[in-house]
Amino acid sequence: IMQDNDDDEDDVDPEAFTYQGQHLADTTQRKAELEMELARIRHEKQVALQGLQDTKKQVEELEAKRGAIRSVSPETIEQLESETATMRKKVEKLQEMSEWYGGLCQVMEEIGGIKLLGVEQGQEENNHLVVNVQLLGSHKIQVILSTRGSAFHVESAKFITPTLIKSSEKHSESSVQMNIPALEDLVRLAKNMGSVEDLRFLLAESMGRIRTITARVNELALLRTKFLTKIGTLQSSLYTFGGADQQVVCSLNEGITAVLRLSPDCPMINGSVFMDQLVGIGGWDLDVLEKIKDRVNAQPCKSPVIMMEALAKELGRDSVSVPGTPSLPGRK
Repeated sequence: IMQDNDDDEDDVDPEAFTYQGQHLADTTQRKAELEMELARIRHEKQVALQGLQDTKKQVEELEAKRGAIRSVSPETIEQLESETATMRKKVEKLQEMSEWYGGLCQVMEEIGGIKLLGVEQGQEENNHLVVNVQLLGSHKIQVILSTRGSAFHVESAKFITPTLIKSSEKHSESSVQMNIPALEDLVRLAKNMGSVEDLRFLLAESMGRIRTITARVNELALLRTKFLTKIGTLQSSLYTFGGADQQVVCSLNEGITAVLRLSPDCPMINGSVFMDQLVGIGGWDLDVLEKIKDRVNAQPCKSPVIMMEALAKELGRDSVSVPGTPSLPGRK
């Protein structure tokens, strides 16, 4: 075991050290940014608590005035009681917001890539909060929170920035673009969770969805550079969770066409892509094609490119007999 470790140290690539150093620097910078954001939110929480204390003081002053003016008219006493009730509701509201801010601080400590842009009261109903959040630097979503009991819960969510994602410039000749699926399925699941936990789930899954679509468009653009490819649209359902499936059709020179099925997690998780159909023209035996498809699907795969390369490798095996091109009879 010690010998293996020595060999590993001798074979260390200097570029790996450079990459790790850069990665550590980037991580440190991101941590500093998150700490600054957390400090800002804690300051806002402190301001809310101070407002709560001031309101309590005003209520106590109103109670003191009420006891001091016994000879005041009934109308004035009724007005003071109304003002006191209003102040008490305000105190309760501030207390709820303070608790919610505390939970939000915990969310931001646990999840990176999130920036709180603002929280404001809903215009139509007083029991709604509108929360604008920036995800991964360039994507913004708006989350509506409503009160159930004494806590805030996720009511709805939507993107407020364009959802179209394009492949990177290095694949410009085979560019692929795709829209991030809507967030309705995430909201439906979040409504079954507790306060704060529902918001944590929604933000984490939304970032995962953005990362997945970004990786997929680059993966499909690379696939187009290697194989003749037809990319299908995302096929979503209102009754499913996780985004949308997608069908991709690739053709090879051997007269083979493969139909790949990409799950919502492709290309992030092994097993998120599989070969749904394998069709051959020009004399291919159906049993042979089925065996080839089973061998390719036997290894869980997350990359359409890797799966198609595995198929090409299977077709190149000595045991696979590729049918020859049929020839037409010549004229007599």
